[in-house]
Amino acid sequence: MLVQHLCYYLTDWNGIKPRQEDWDTNKVVKCLKGEPIKGYAQVTVAGINFRLEERNRQGFLDHLWSALGRSFSSPNQSTAIVPIPNSAGVVGAPASYKTLLYAQAIAAASGGKLIALDALRWKAASGAIHKQGGARSPERRFDNLQVIQKPDRPVLLFDDFITSGSSFIAAVWRLSEVGCLPTEGLAVARRTAVQEVKMFEYRQQELEIPQKPLF
Repeated sequence: MLVQHLCYYLTDWNGIKPRQEDWDTNKVVKCLKGEPIKGYAQVTVAGINFRLEERNRQGFLDHLWSALGRSFSSPNQSTAIVPIPNSAGVVGAPASYKTLLYAQAIAAASGGKLIALDALRWKAASGAIHKQGGARSPERRFDNLQVIQKPDRPVLLFDDFITSGSSFIAAVWRLSEVGCLPTEGLAVARRTAVQEVKMFEYRQQELEIPQKPLF
């Protein structure tokens, strides 16, 4: 499955000389996570230069979602943007978890090309899962993931950032059980353990989807 991303973020800082763009992309991830932003980052989105700071984080996000929505193109009349739920997106919880709100903002700017669909929820809070071994394995996430609404149109899977890809894999497996096979994904930031030549760069990378477990 092709997964698009706008930037990389560095997770292994041992033995490297950090560059400004390494710090900048990590501040973008802090913004996405809702964590405090110390200092500032210079970020360009859709031709607009931002000095991202704590005080203007919401303005940056508003511009980011608007740019992603406007830039989406597809041969389909409409596509469902299905967010991978963050830890608050559990079965029975209000439809106000973070990645759903992000997907709704992207869809609102797409001119009707995207419709945000709250289709996936965790059976148990992610925090509880993370305390157990193998929490990042796609099999564990697949077991904890549930379809609460079947998409009736092509699907674009969305997450704010991608680390191992296990959540994307689990989502593809679970949606395939209801006859829906996402072929494309979108994330703002993608984890890297090395300094990329360009940390801010739109890329499409293939995410291998292994065969779904039989049991």
